[in-house]
Amino acid sequence: MKKITTLILGLLMIASFGYSQVSISAAHTQAVGTSVTVRGIVTNGSELGPIRYMQDTSGGIAAYSATMSAVVRGDDVTVTGTLSDYNGLLEISPVTSFTINSSGNALPLGQVLTPNQLSEAYESELVKIPNVTFTNGGGTFASNSSYIFTSGAQSGTVYVRT
Repeated sequence: MKKITTLILGLLMIASFGYSQVSISAAHTQAVGTSVTVRGIVTNGSELGPIRYMQDTSGGIAAYSATMSAVVRGDDVTVTGTLSDYNGLLEISPVTSFTINSSGNALPLGQVLTPNQLSEAYESELVKIPNVTFTNGGGTFASNSSYIFTSGAQSGTVYVRT
């Protein structure tokens, strides 16, 4: 019995050393091709196709995987996969595993920004831009398209990817 207990404890220690969850901001400092495990609240659902954006208190990141189709806005998830770059967007793809820890969580509050403040530092995060008018609005956003908007005297561009 003592040998079995020792074996189980040893396996648990090995498993805990192999599991290295990092904050999303720490994942952003890793090189493309690095395997990471992060945890955060999902801020979108199937409306954007197989991509899920998630945030923790340190930042946001995208996870791109058709296997995450059951993951919905408000889910607290732990995702493991490889960091990749898709047209300048850092994302976890492929996703090798994910766990839904809980559902129905409150979404992070978006920071209020102006278009001039938008930068890579806010990539994949919910933000609020007051008084937005879309130049080519009035319909449904199409996938893989850019949309120009204004807020006061400033303008910006939103890219919708699915």
